[in-house]
Amino acid sequence: MRDELERLEALLAPPAAFDPEKATGTFRIAASEFFAELLMPPLGDLLHQTAPGVRAQLVDLVLHDYVASLERRNADIALIPDTDLPDWVNREPLFHSPFHVIARSGNPGTMGLEPGQTIPMDTFLRASPRALLARGQSCGHGRRGADPCWQA
Repeated sequence: MRDELERLEALLAPPAAFDPEKATGTFRIAASEFFAELLMPPLGDLLHQTAPGVRAQLVDLVLHDYVASLERRNADIALIPDTDLPDWVNREPLFHSPFHVIARSGNPGTMGLEPGQTIPMDTFLRASPRALLARGQSCGHGRRGADPCWQA
């Protein structure tokens, strides 16, 4: 009986204070490669200085199924756009990131638009999709499997 009471006491006791200098482990962040450049270098520096035994690993998102990023990629957190999620998922806004579109002068897709004007969604969706990934690969012009934008 005493052993069971001690076990229950240990389960119900508040956790010990977190000491980053003594902490060890790896946490996985599911996110787009945008965060490879934006987040990981400063996070790595911070962990090296304050929690040398802790590592952060960036893992790929499961495209079109962000919750699966937590399940299939064994991620601890996922950095995703605001979207509907199941009730069991806890979420908090981290930041807001506006997107800016640039186009060459005379681009037929922007005819009639004034500089600084918000591009109507239908105009944006009609434009030929192009992107430049952080690694310098271009995408949005190929087929599934051969185009880096189609990675799953």
